[in-house]
Amino acid sequence: MVQYNRVRALKAVREDYLDPRPIFNNSPFERVFCIKRYMVDGLLGKLVNHNSFWTSTVDACGQKSIDPYVKFLAAQKMICYGVSVSAFCDYFQIGESTGRLCCDDISSYYLRFPTKQDARNITSLHKRQHGIDGMMGSLDVTKVHWANCPTAWHGQFKGKEGIPTISLHCFPGSSVEAVSDYNLWIWHSTFGFPGSLNDLNIWEKPPLFNSMTDGTHNEIDFPFIIDGQLFTELFYLVDGIYPWLSQFLLTVKDQQHLWISTTRPFRSGKREAIEEAVRRVEEEVPIGDSIRLHYRDDIFFLVKATIVMHNMMVEARCENGELESESYYEYSDCIDDTASANENTDTGPYEL
Repeated sequence: MVQYNRVRALKAVREDYLDPRPIFNNSPFERVFCIKRYMVDGLLGKLVNHNSFWTSTVDACGQKSIDPYVKFLAAQKMICYGVSVSAFCDYFQIGESTGRLCCDDISSYYLRFPTKQDARNITSLHKRQHGIDGMMGSLDVTKVHWANCPTAWHGQFKGKEGIPTISLHCFPGSSVEAVSDYNLWIWHSTFGFPGSLNDLNIWEKPPLFNSMTDGTHNEIDFPFIIDGQLFTELFYLVDGIYPWLSQFLLTVKDQQHLWISTTRPFRSGKREAIEEAVRRVEEEVPIGDSIRLHYRDDIFFLVKATIVMHNMMVEARCENGELESESYYEYSDCIDDTASANENTDTGPYEL
């Protein structure tokens, strides 16, 4: 059994990174942890408010628990490099189970499914930017080449592309058009479906579809009004491969339905956010051309870590004033049932 020295770990972290004159200052810190040094306190403060796991306590033996800074930097380094805690256990003096808890809690904050308050913030943001209420964001799926797919699996992972591929399914909750930039926080993502799935049966796999069919998604819905008509379900912008569900607004041309035909330019333009989000994720992690890892678990962890880092950067840009923000990404699990459609009586302008 390894006796970890928590005092030694905290001393090393402070001398190397956190002291007023650390050994590794701003640029080296950002190169190692992929975040700026001034962001540490803010990110850690959000995690403390989210879960008491990050607070400093005293255990049953009277010893002080692992310092929150040690936990955070250990998890951040694991996320940056996509490796297990055993790669850094000698420096951070932290066990594998604690390291996994740190990573899981960060992921639960930055990869959480929207709460009802999150949904209100997202739709409010889209209403100001696009002039339409009730929009949660855009949804899309993309496939990437799995270069080192095991030969025995080629049959199920090889689709119309003729090469083994893996599907990435995600939607960014906040697609804000502001000059040439966007808010691209990713609220939901699933990864790893075989490339042999087509446009119809792949949609049956993600948990987002299950939440719509089992009623879980209804927990975040609230009534809103568009052009004098009352709606009770929030919607997503999707392309023509998705089914005709009440939560989907498809970008298809239908001359028989004037409303669908005239809204096509609006929907096509606003869905550019999801394409930009996927492009940025592919730039941040080497999944754009091909995946050269062999084990699917390693690939899943890599993609998950990349999306966590991506959302951290979106939040930082909002706090720096680069994107429109009013604490949209602050975690809140409260459900306000007192709000009603009366709060959304503004019916214009909606150029639909």
